[in-house]
Amino acid sequence: MSVASNDYLHLEEESNDLPVDLNFIRNHFKISLQESDEYIKKLLKIAISQAETYTDRSIVLKKWVYTHNQVQMHLPKPPIAKINSVEVMKNGKFENIKDYCVQKHNDYMILELNKNKYMNKKVRVKYSAGFEKEEDLPSSILQYLLNRFEVLYNGSAQKSDNLRNHNVLLDSFKIMRNKL
Repeated sequence: MSVASNDYLHLEEESNDLPVDLNFIRNHFKISLQESDEYIKKLLKIAISQAETYTDRSIVLKKWVYTHNQVQMHLPKPPIAKINSVEVMKNGKFENIKDYCVQKHNDYMILELNKNKYMNKKVRVKYSAGFEKEEDLPSSILQYLLNRFEVLYNGSAQKSDNLRNHNVLLDSFKIMRNKL
């Protein structure tokens, strides 16, 4: 989801934990123990980054800060794992509030504030988004990551050309605005 021009989305923190187990990668690709975990992680992070860019979603668990002037909003970079805080600007300072409503949908989350109380106020939402465990990761995203990892690990240009066809694995996870 693109962020409107008067809104501000900031990445506060990215987890070092990946939603794909390195032993699974080692076993799947028959990678020897001599190959460094750091090298495997780096390639996996590149594959994840490509999937995140294509889908406009968080795959690795991240903490986001979203500042805006709306009383109802779709939170960007789903899937939303947890809302950590909702704050409203009062007298030049952000103050925590608890009176908000959350609507969870399969593909997104809507946060709604009391419009009579918070209309035209600056709102800051801190939340976590992404997949915490491999079991939570949709199989088509996992398959894309494995395909992309294979291309990066083997350095196969021929396979890379065919990878455009693998983007279809991510198409159902793209944010609707990006499907046009």
